[in-house]
Amino acid sequence: MLRRYVNDGDYRSGMLGVSATAKFFGGKLVAKLRPQYWSRKTTGAYASTHNEITCSAQLTYYFGKFYVWGWYMTPSQYQEELSGIVERTPDMYQIELGWSDMGWNISAGAYNFLRSSWESSHQTLSSNYYSFDRKEFSTAQHRRITFAVSYTFGYGKKVDQHDEVSGSGTADSAILK
Repeated sequence: MLRRYVNDGDYRSGMLGVSATAKFFGGKLVAKLRPQYWSRKTTGAYASTHNEITCSAQLTYYFGKFYVWGWYMTPSQYQEELSGIVERTPDMYQIELGWSDMGWNISAGAYNFLRSSWESSHQTLSSNYYSFDRKEFSTAQHRRITFAVSYTFGYGKKVDQHDEVSGSGTADSAILK
């Protein structure tokens, strides 16, 4: 049997999102929230309409030269742009403890520490003539522990310990400053 997963219709996708950052206790606690509304519509052999809300959240707490950082992302489901394959991914989360001083940053983290499954995605395809249901297994979503040591060179720009951890999320231009 020959299989062709290329859809013969149109694909429309739109996302409306908000990103909010709040600081509490004099900047010692930083909270970031990013909810997104997704609308996807496909016509053709694999016609489908799917709307979903996803969200990611981060919390960072600084105490002296130490910090605790946590992150969570909700599960997601979407239809691939060029085919009728619907992919579902599980939620993801991470916690990290770190120390930073004079350019040095040492951190240890745990990623998806409660997950014992190796399943990274679940994919399905449904049509009038052919269907399948498959699971992908990989190390991408499995639990793991990380340990990192880094040193940041300032090269003329003042560097703050909060820069490495929180970041601004956007690239700055040295030309416009």
